[in-house]
Amino acid sequence: LLWYGTCTDIHARKAEEIELFKHERQRALLFDTGIIGDWSWDISTDTVRAHPTVWALYGELGGRKEASSSWFNSRVHSDDFRMIETVIKSMLQDGGALDVEFRIVQPDLSVKWINCRGAVFRDETGKSSHVHGIDIDITERKTAEMNVRESERQLQEQMNAMPQIVWKSRPDGIIEQCNEQLSSYSGFTAKQLE
Repeated sequence: LLWYGTCTDIHARKAEEIELFKHERQRALLFDTGIIGDWSWDISTDTVRAHPTVWALYGELGGRKEASSSWFNSRVHSDDFRMIETVIKSMLQDGGALDVEFRIVQPDLSVKWINCRGAVFRDETGKSSHVHGIDIDITERKTAEMNVRESERQLQEQMNAMPQIVWKSRPDGIIEQCNEQLSSYSGFTAKQLE
C-alpha cells in the first residue's frame, strides 16, 4: 500500500474569500438602504441589467432583471431628456465619466431625482462596449435645496417690502443679502454689496 499526497497552502485564498465576503456584506448594506443601486449596460445588445433597487427607483416593482436603454429613457423627465442624451453621447465618444443629475417620472406620475454615476469600458479595438454605474435617489436632497431657495426668495421679498434699509451679514461684516432700499441708498447693486 502506497500513499501519495500533497499539501497546498490556501491561506491567501481564504484571506481573499474573507475580504470578498466583507465587501459583499458592505455592498448589501449599502444597497439595502433603497436609495442606491448598481447597473450595467451592454451597449452591443442594448441590455441594461440592474440591482433591484434601481428598478424600484424607476417605479418597476415587478422583479424585472433587464431592459433596453429605451425603457430607462422613457422614464426620464421630458425637460431633462436632451441633456441626458447629450451627456451619454459625450461619454461614449470621449470615454469620460458619467455624473449627472436628472428627474425621472414614476408610473404614478410622481417625480424622483436621480444622480447617475458611471464609467464607459472599451473593448480591445477601443470601441465603447459597456457602461457600469450606480443610480442614487437624491430626491430628498433636491427637495431640501428647493425649499431653501424658496425660503431665501420669500425672505428677499419680505426684505424688499420693508421701507427701511435691511441687510444680513456674516460676523466678519460681509453682506450676504440686502434689500433694494440699501442698493438705492448706496448706489451699488445687491450683487456688488454681497
